[in-house]
Formats: sequence, structure tokens, C-alpha cells
Amino acid sequence: MKAIYVTIIFSVLPLVLGCGTSSRISRANCDAASRILGFVIPLENDLYGAREYLENEMVLQCYQTPTSLEFRRGLESQGISWTQVSPENALAIAKEIGADFFVYGSVFVVDSPYIKPRETDDKWTFDDILAENIARVRAGTWVYATYYRHDVRTGRVRNLASSRKLFKL
Repeated sequence: MKAIYVTIIFSVLPLVLGCGTSSRISRANCDAASRILGFVIPLENDLYGAREYLENEMVLQCYQTPTSLEFRRGLESQGISWTQVSPENALAIAKEIGADFFVYGSVFVVDSPYIKPRETDDKWTFDDILAENIARVRAGTWVYATYYRHDVRTGRVRNLASSRKLFKL
């Protein structure tokens, strides 16, 4: 009986927590996106790999990303180092390497405490087990990001996400 509860809990958790949503897009949208070149500049306060996470999301959505060599050449042509990249000078880099857009933003972390859903340990029901597992999954340190997309051609800046939960440390 316990195996059934565990199987149901793990198959229901992504739906309950809102994670595990598919990043896949249709073939037509993928073909259109594959002709678009974009990159993510270093995010402010990113010590956790959020830039790489967002870059991987772009690849999953079929966008082209420049190779590290292409990006390094763009940096060298502008005379700046990786740590000096900002939204202001990223525009010049984007034009140099022929990118259509770049993404920039900031990262912060939030510690979510474990809150025990019930006080007694006797006669646990399925709902109690589910609530306990959800509480354990939600507890911990989470990385959040706010980021923007800057269109190189039009100069338009669009907010892609405000305080989006990316992943758990």
C-alpha cells in the first residue's frame, strides 16, 4: 500500500507545485525560433548558475546561442572583460556578433522554512502524507530571477519574468 502512495505523490507533485511544465514548442515555432540568435549576459548577483539555466531554456525553445568563441570575440572587439558586461555595452556586443536579442537581469535567493503540516504522528491519511511531502519539497533555498529581453533591432526592452522561481539549491 505504501508503494502506491509514493507513486501517486511523485506523479502529482509536479502538478501541485507548478513545476515540470513542458518547455517544448511546436515544430513551426521551433523552425522560426531557430533563425533567431540570442544570448544571456551575466546576471547581477548570480552565484548559482541562473545564467546557464536561462541559456539552456533558450536552447530548449530552439533559439540559437552564440558559441563561447563568438562571444569572446565580441567582448575583445569592445575591449571589455566578462565581469564588465552590462546591458549598456551588451548592445554593442550583440551588434558585433549579429545577435537579435540579449537577456539581462538579476538573481536573488529565498529561504523557505519547513512547516510541519500536522502536529501528531498517529493515523496518517493519504492527504497527510501528500501535505508532508509537499512541505518537504517546498522547504529549502530557492533561486529566483527577474530578467528582461532587449531587442537589438528595435531597442525594445520587454520584461520576461519578475521574481520567477528557477530552481532549488
